[in-house]
Amino acid sequence: MKKIVFFLATMIALGAQGQDSSGDYEPQHFLVLGTGWGWAQSDLADNSNSDDRGNEARSGYNGELLYGYYPHQNFGVDVRVGVGYFTAEFDTNFRGLEFEDFENIPGLEGISIMLDESNFQTFYFSLGPTARLPLEPFDIHLGVQGGMLSFTEPTLQGSGFVFGEVFGFPYTVPYETYNEPKQITAFTYGGNLALVFTIQDFLTVRAETSYYLANMNYEESVTVKITNPPIPLPQDTFESSIGRNLSAGMLQFRLGVGVRL
Repeated sequence: MKKIVFFLATMIALGAQGQDSSGDYEPQHFLVLGTGWGWAQSDLADNSNSDDRGNEARSGYNGELLYGYYPHQNFGVDVRVGVGYFTAEFDTNFRGLEFEDFENIPGLEGISIMLDESNFQTFYFSLGPTARLPLEPFDIHLGVQGGMLSFTEPTLQGSGFVFGEVFGFPYTVPYETYNEPKQITAFTYGGNLALVFTIQDFLTVRAETSYYLANMNYEESVTVKITNPPIPLPQDTFESSIGRNLSAGMLQFRLGVGVRL
């Protein structure tokens, strides 16, 4: 973060050297709509080394609406509203969830599971200062952001088999597993770097990369329901929950089109 702040100050200083000596700069407004691709990072990603990995998330797409107000040609404030959509998978061991009641199933030897590919959504609102370095034929924008991130837990849907042996007779019991996705809201912070091309003094094309990070604390719950058991069971519904403390990161790349007023 210190490096970003230092770079912001350097860009402002460099831009000030080239400021119009006439001092007739008028405040500018940027309005940009962009979309692109994103990658889950940190504990959400499938390449994480954390023991509490959370969802095995991969890539997805994102969209963002940006409004920027620049009272000076070298700095301003950006306000952003964005959404993200990621694909995800679940570990076959339920990622740390334990179903102690399974021990009540007679002769239980093990379980197998097949899970459908899932997805989850994010929504964020952020704002923060941005430095602008006017160049030809583009401007460089570098900013820091902070705000709110809303994370909707992935939907879990799958099926499997509980298998064992009673009095020498093997059995297989099918089951379904599911959850009720929760929505978690947390503070998020990050930064962005953009190249902004201006066409005919008002139309802009923006290529941008951004990174957001948030800490998510929530309780995840999963239900397993056995259907049509071939043998009598003490119960047919099993529930388990576990507290998650995840570092949720998003790396995004977008292309946007907008106006400069």
